[in-house]
Amino acid sequence: MAVASAQETTGTLTGKLTDGQGLALPGVTVTVSGTQGSRSFVTDGEGQFRAPFLVPGSYDVRAELSGFKAVEQKGVPVSLGQTTSVNLQLEVGGISETVSVTAATSIVDTTSTTTGAVITADMLSRVPVGRRSATRCTWRPASAPRPPARRTRRWPARRSSTTSTWSTA
Repeated sequence: MAVASAQETTGTLTGKLTDGQGLALPGVTVTVSGTQGSRSFVTDGEGQFRAPFLVPGSYDVRAELSGFKAVEQKGVPVSLGQTTSVNLQLEVGGISETVSVTAATSIVDTTSTTTGAVITADMLSRVPVGRRSATRCTWRPASAPRPPARRTRRWPARRSSTTSTWSTA
């Protein structure tokens, strides 16, 4: 069943990539960029690519292949229900490499054996009330042995009271 062009909501971008002698270039990465973002495609054995389902608008087409200079064509119009063809020619170029080194500062200080912590106001506000400020600064690590428990006095259990009867004479 054929689809009428009035029912379509997108357009298509096709093209062929060749070298300086007009020979097809397979394996070229073609990036199509527009208002909806970027999508990448790879040319087939005959150097052709197809970018379907593109929202109508203006697109930038960039082609890259190792050993060739990258080529870019800007402002390629894609119309509703239409197929736009873009044929690009790549020139032989040198291979370039880019090495990016990103170093971050170390969180662990390997030059010192000192340990410490920052006690924030929020942490102090959650400390139970009634303790002296000196005890806040002498918190012990969870792995440290607990001090012996204080003995508390146990009160005997209450006995039930006896009931009295009142009599009137």
